[in-house]
Amino acid sequence: MTDLLQLLCGYARDRRLPAYLAEIPQYQESKSMARQNCDALRRLLSEEGRLRLENCAGEEEFLRGLELDAMFRAGLTMGLELSRL
Repeated sequence: MTDLLQLLCGYARDRRLPAYLAEIPQYQESKSMARQNCDALRRLLSEEGRLRLENCAGEEEFLRGLELDAMFRAGLTMGLELSRL
């Protein structure tokens, strides 16, 4: 990704995404439920299990970031293509 695309993607993720997520009523509820479920799971796991869970969660978060970047690029290119019509 070019520097400009990285800058735009970072801006959208940091400045625009929170406002869009705030418009989705289920988002905060689901986020809270996921946190509660993860906390309950951590209490049940051994130290090794917690480490594996954290590693898995870290990889999932990394993948979600890549997916968000790809979605941003797809949306941007679609917008540019539509502006040419």
